[in-house]
Formats: sequence, C-alpha cells, structure tokens
Amino acid sequence: MSSEKMSDEDQELAGAAARMVRSGEFSAYERLLSSHLVEAISASPLNSISHITTAAMMLKKEDLKKLGIKKDLATGIFTMAHILSNSKRGDRGGKGVHNIALNTVKKRIIDAWTKKDYYEHYIPTNPENAVERDPKYKKLKEKGKRAFLIYTSQELTESGLQQMINDFVMWAFPEAQIMAQKISEKISPATYSEIFKIFSRGRVE
Repeated sequence: MSSEKMSDEDQELAGAAARMVRSGEFSAYERLLSSHLVEAISASPLNSISHITTAAMMLKKEDLKKLGIKKDLATGIFTMAHILSNSKRGDRGGKGVHNIALNTVKKRIIDAWTKKDYYEHYIPTNPENAVERDPKYKKLKEKGKRAFLIYTSQELTESGLQQMINDFVMWAFPEAQIMAQKISEKISPATYSEIFKIFSRGRVE
C-alpha cells in the first residue's frame, strides 16, 4: 500500500468523522460498542465471546432493560471466557497441566455448559486419581458439580482443557450472538460502517 493511498484513506476517514461530529451523530459510547462487535467478527470463538460480552457489560442500565439483555449472564459468560483464555500452565511429573480458577464462576453458569458426565469428561492430570479409585473424588462428587470441577480444574490435562473450552464455546457462542444482535440496535449504520473501515484497514496494513 502506497503512502499516497494511505493518506487518501486517512483523509476520507477524518472527513467522515468530522461530518458525524457536525451532524451530532458522534457518540463515544456507540463507537466503543461498535468496536467490540467489529473485533468479534474475526476473533477466535472464545475471544469473540469476550468482545461481545464486554460490549454487553458496557450497556447503560436502561439499554440493558430495553434490549432484554441480562447483565449478570453477560458477566458470567465473560468471566468464564476470560478464565479459559488465561489458564495458568504448570508442570507435574513432566506433564503440562492447566489451572482454571473456576471458584470465581457462579454455579448456574457452570451448570449451563458442562456435560452430565462431568466427573468423567474433564480429565484430571493423574489417571490414578480416577473417581472410582479415590474416595476424595467420590466425596467431591456428592457435593455437586461445582465443588468437583473447582478441585479437578486445578490440574487439567491439555485434552481436558480443550474439551472444557469446546463445551463452553458450544453453549456460550450462540448466547453471545444473540447479545450482539441486540446490541447492534444501539449502533447507527454510519458509526458501524466507519468503525468497520478503521479495523479493516488495520488488518490489511
């Protein structure tokens, strides 16, 4: 891309922004919402979920009510996505392990995406710690899904982590897309178009 062409694009964007300000269409709130929705388009499913739920959490109280978006649901989904994106990797016996801080996630969010056979589905690091062999796991299972997963997710295998991510995304991604559709009602076509151009140009460069 030539410097002359870049200059033309910059002038076009600056002119469009100036027109929006003069016409009263400029809104930092609207542009921030739009930027997260645009970023979500090309992001990985997990990061896309994070962008959309971030936008949802930014909504004003009256907008949340009008659009029918539950802030506690958006916050719960965002928290889970953030945790899975930032798992702490360690080592045990020469094997990589992942620590997922599920203790910060509410029970109803965990219940929404985990499978019924959760006690077999998300693999602890040490195969000797199988539920049927370890009384500790049996007691945790009796306490319920959240207590069991909080313990086992402290040392997940790579496959256990990926399975957890996959199951969460399968539930959360459609939920996030519904939120995105509702949030888009607060963004004017002109604002969305300009933000899309800015981010698209950045990816091309």
